[in-house]
Amino acid sequence: MKISKRDRRVLIIGGLFAALVLMVLYVILPFLDAQSEIDTKLQLAEKRLQQSLKVIQSESYYRTQQLELDEILRKYQAQLLDAEDSNRARVQLQAIVRDLAEESGVTISRTTPLQERTVGEDYSEVTLQINLDSGMQELANFLYALSTHPKFLKVEQFRINMRRSRREVRMQPQLHVSAFIKLSRV
Repeated sequence: MKISKRDRRVLIIGGLFAALVLMVLYVILPFLDAQSEIDTKLQLAEKRLQQSLKVIQSESYYRTQQLELDEILRKYQAQLLDAEDSNRARVQLQAIVRDLAEESGVTISRTTPLQERTVGEDYSEVTLQINLDSGMQELANFLYALSTHPKFLKVEQFRINMRRSRREVRMQPQLHVSAFIKLSRV
């Protein structure tokens, strides 16, 4: 069977068209999809790189902030009692209160340790109930000495009882003095 010139032309044009369609479907479109996917991956990688660059550039800022926070924490921890357990802390707190009372001219008539209270996970509050005999000026000096002590001392439940005798009126202040310790982890 002989193919006419016109049929041959139609077959050649149809074959070229089919080849062109196959080339577009199986070569050019997958190439364009791959190129689009690569562009998306490159953009994502560029964003990650820029974020990493920002973190690296801000490292010195964060390091400086960390050093400042460490210094603040060190200063606050210096205000805690040096004891590692509540019994030693009570003894240390009693010694501090006794020394400050003596310096201020206040007489301690009674000291009663109160129950220890846990503050957060790492700290504990140790409290003493203190009964005093003093005049107004000595009491003011004692309270000032408590407030300016290098260790953080907290005064709570401050009351003044007045005792009248035949000749004079005596003040008998009662207060709670607390200090804090950092609990040791075993």
